[in-house]
Amino acid sequence: KPVMEKYFPKVYFPLFEKHSNGLDPYLLMALARRESAFNARALSRTRAKGLMQLMPGTLRGLSFDKNLFDPDANVFVGSRYLNDLLGRANGQIHLALAAYNAGPNRVEEWVTRYPMVDPVLFSDLIPFRETRDYVAAVIRNYYWYRRIHQNDTGIQTNQLLQLSSS
Repeated sequence: KPVMEKYFPKVYFPLFEKHSNGLDPYLLMALARRESAFNARALSRTRAKGLMQLMPGTLRGLSFDKNLFDPDANVFVGSRYLNDLLGRANGQIHLALAAYNAGPNRVEEWVTRYPMVDPVLFSDLIPFRETRDYVAAVIRNYYWYRRIHQNDTGIQTNQLLQLSSS
């Protein structure tokens, strides 16, 4: 377990907890681990910024005027954006994560094209490899964060993909 804690550290955990906005802070950490490896100064080639790799347009769309390189502001905005995407996806984590990566309009097209209930099958049909890999990576991170830091020994996939603030 101590070795796994090094791979899945609780970096910035108080911020994720503070801004969880009803979400499981470990889900937010799982996303940030994949997005930036917890580098608050990360800047992608597409100009996404900070811990949760937010685009300036996303910030404007949410009517926030914040410094995305500030960890507190970034987690605040990122958690609200993910919460918004979860609302649009009826609480389906795999769809919200796909939308976080590829954009909500693309996910709406994919849901129409591939109408299925099983989140694993849907995730396998995502046409963009980057997004398929992204969804799988965040869900894997989430599994390990819960397993290591909450002592969840037997998380079932269907439980993991349901919204939880515990």
